[in-house]
Amino acid sequence: MVASSPSRNKSHGHLAGASILLALVVILSVFAGGLQNFENQVPAEAHISGHLNPPENVSSLSGQDESNGMTVQSSIATSKDPYAGYVQYTLFPNNNTLMNGNIAGNASGIPLNGSGARPYALEYDPINNLLYVSYFLSGEISVVEPISNRIIFNISGFHFPTAFALDKVDNYLYVANMESNYVSVINASSNSYVGNISVPSGQAGIAFDPETGYLYVSDYQSGSVSVIDASTDTIVSNLSVGEFPYSVCYDPSNGFVYVGHYVPVLVSLSGSATSETMNSASTSSYNSSDIVVIDPFTDQVVSTIGVGSDISDIEFDSSNGDLYAANAVSPYIVGISSASDDIISNVTLGFYPNHIAFNPSTGLIYVTPLIESEIITSPPPKFDNVTVMNSSLGSEVSQLEVGWGTEWIVFDALNSCFYSANSGSGTISIISTQRSYTASFNVSGIPRGFGWFVNVTGIPSSGRILGNSYSLDLPNGTYDFAVASSNKSYKPDPCSGSFSIDGSSVSLSVAFSEVLFQVFFNEEGLPSGMRWTVIFSGSSNSSASSTIGFEEPNGTFNYSILTVQGFHPTQSYGKVRVDGKSVTELVLFKITVFSVMFAESGLPSGTVWSVTLNGTSLSSNTTSISFTVPNGTYSYSVGYIPGYRTSNTSGAAVVNGSSIIVSMNFTVTDYPLTVVASGLPNGTNWYVTLAQSFNHRTFLKDISPNSSYETISPNSSEFTFLVPNGTYAFSITWNIWPAPYLPSITHGFLRVNGSGVKEILNFSRAYLLLFNESGLPIFTVPNIAIENNSHFYLYQNPFYQSLFLVLNGTYSYSIGSISGFYPSPSNGTITVNGSNVFLSVEFYKPGYFIGKMNTVNATLTINGSSYKITNGEFNISLSPGTYEVKVSAPGYSPYMTNVTISSSSVSKLQIQSLTSVTTPSSFSFLLIVVIVVIAAIASAVFLLTVRNRKGKS
Repeated sequence: MVASSPSRNKSHGHLAGASILLALVVILSVFAGGLQNFENQVPAEAHISGHLNPPENVSSLSGQDESNGMTVQSSIATSKDPYAGYVQYTLFPNNNTLMNGNIAGNASGIPLNGSGARPYALEYDPINNLLYVSYFLSGEISVVEPISNRIIFNISGFHFPTAFALDKVDNYLYVANMESNYVSVINASSNSYVGNISVPSGQAGIAFDPETGYLYVSDYQSGSVSVIDASTDTIVSNLSVGEFPYSVCYDPSNGFVYVGHYVPVLVSLSGSATSETMNSASTSSYNSSDIVVIDPFTDQVVSTIGVGSDISDIEFDSSNGDLYAANAVSPYIVGISSASDDIISNVTLGFYPNHIAFNPSTGLIYVTPLIESEIITSPPPKFDNVTVMNSSLGSEVSQLEVGWGTEWIVFDALNSCFYSANSGSGTISIISTQRSYTASFNVSGIPRGFGWFVNVTGIPSSGRILGNSYSLDLPNGTYDFAVASSNKSYKPDPCSGSFSIDGSSVSLSVAFSEVLFQVFFNEEGLPSGMRWTVIFSGSSNSSASSTIGFEEPNGTFNYSILTVQGFHPTQSYGKVRVDGKSVTELVLFKITVFSVMFAESGLPSGTVWSVTLNGTSLSSNTTSISFTVPNGTYSYSVGYIPGYRTSNTSGAAVVNGSSIIVSMNFTVTDYPLTVVASGLPNGTNWYVTLAQSFNHRTFLKDISPNSSYETISPNSSEFTFLVPNGTYAFSITWNIWPAPYLPSITHGFLRVNGSGVKEILNFSRAYLLLFNESGLPIFTVPNIAIENNSHFYLYQNPFYQSLFLVLNGTYSYSIGSISGFYPSPSNGTITVNGSNVFLSVEFYKPGYFIGKMNTVNATLTINGSSYKITNGEFNISLSPGTYEVKVSAPGYSPYMTNVTISSSSVSKLQIQSLTSVTTPSSFSFLLIVVIVVIAAIASAVFLLTVRNRKGKS
């Protein structure tokens, strides 16, 4: 709702809209009558060629004003377009300065990396002759007076104002705020901030329907369009239209509202462009690549238009009654018929379009580029170009250099100028379009009261002319024209042609005579501007437009259609009957397509490879990939395949009337596999052995300079192999003299997959750990384990030595018994600290200590080690030596002795019985307790007696 909103009496609504719709039905009825009347008056000999439409199209327009002999009709296509204009002034909003010509924005002192006064959206108010400018980042709106081109008001309090909608009936301006939850309302008569209307946050576009008095606000976050009754400032409906609705346009010709979808690009203060990440809550089935069409009288989505791309702007062209949509992610402008919602044109641009404006008097489209494509240079450019297009032909008329970072563009019909908002340079460019000269048509040979018509490309039709002359004002340029009569009795000569205006007025003479009938061939399917040929009744006629005309009397005539390069007619020949009226034949062309086959060789069978041709990618695991295309030159690129290359990874395929084959010869790619020894002293020899594994079998590959499988690199810190993709096993050996070193890794696997591989071996200073064994028979090798990863076993010899190569550190070791011999010591720790370490290990065969006793559950202790004897016997192996032996059992006195054990001999301990210990009886124990108690009582009595005596004294 509007906060503190004054009363606004809205007289329009559904009822008013229905009345206007009824009036339109009446007008269309008159329009249909005019069509039939004008068609009956088209001269049979009128000939149209070049870029002209057939007279049926010319005559299908009404609204005649016979008092002045002119009528407003849609323009005929032109081969050369009217004057586009020039930048007359540059307005700097930050200091309200107006300068002549096109001035670079930073000249006014606006920092390019700050917010400043950076214009964004524009709206022209023809009622009050005012221009409204929004500043997206600062949240302000300026009001510009077009006569002086100066700012007369500044209005604040907005939040990222992104679009305007003008109510020309009640003179209110509505502002969409992108990052807020309200639509702002401005009284355009007083330029005062009226209040706000609550809406969902995330507004992007807004449009006003004067027929219903409703506002339509797109909400890109919720994927919906809010419908607001402007008379009550309340939301009356919320329409789901698909993800990210953005641009909104009202079409006065059919009363529909069109909604385009687009993920907008926000510009940071640093000048970089980023696509805003949005989470749409929409659950609609509508595709974000569609334009959604809403009927305001039912508030229902009535259709969608598949444009195939995001739409940043939709505008209505009042000169032809069509809509045009800017594809923000593709270099196209899409033309849409308001009558059928069909796509009628798709104009290719050299940039991504942002916003569109029209000059209805010239039929020109003015297009600004998307700022996203302008922020890729550093420093940024000073200027941008507004591209001027012909709405009928889709051809480019001019490039108007304006300020940098163009956003919105609007047309001021009252002052015949365009305004371009340049956010990058912080300026507004004012483009003047005024320049014209008189073109006069003077006719002869017509009777009094005879009506005739003139259509000039890009200009509204003359309507029915009753006099002998007709004039119109045109800018410099070359124009096609067509002249027709209001009945079939006379024909003009010429009936069509062209004239040029070059800084002065021109006069053309047209002589009427009795008419022949016109036969038109209208083609469909050919690209715009492609020349085609019709042979009719022996005469040949060619044109680059969609229509070719002939003049013939009544009769039946043969015709043939010639094939056009890359296209062929669906019907090449036929007959036409002329019988008192003009005849139109439809000629359908279809594209002639050919095969472009890419044939590969050299890849292993089943390898998947791909080719991209003009943006279309195909892949295959066979030897060929084929595309079907018409004539033309197509760029292609071959997808990367690890381990293989081809000489023609990209290029151009030229198709000219036949299929072609492009051969792709793939060869194996070798990559560097480098092994680096880091830390070895200079001159130390080291060796690398490399092998490749296939199907679990290992094959050594001869890749050394000396044709040996083992590569020797005696005086280099690295060595490089050139190998194809694969997995390779490697091992390292090296000399340990004069000083031993250890690498970080001695063997492993290296995988080559589309790029070089480098393995760095870090060598560190190492020392010798030598175990000297004794006691073992000759040629007996002991089992020694070092519990630390930083060692390298060198060798064991049969002469009682085991040698390890180790780094500084502390190592745990263990030595196992072998062949009945036991080591001493059998385990322990060794610390290596900057020098070699030697350890002596003595191996021995043990003796055996056995015995027997009659006591069960006795404990045998040998030199402090206890053994439990449960069955009265024991057999224990001990190393040679003398041991202290103790035998104990509960209830017996312990037995102690010394025993000497000899290697491989048996020592026996014979104990028949242990001495039993006497245990007191229960009676004796009771007697002792009684005696103790009596003694305690006697002591207590004695002490009490002594205490009493002391008290008396």
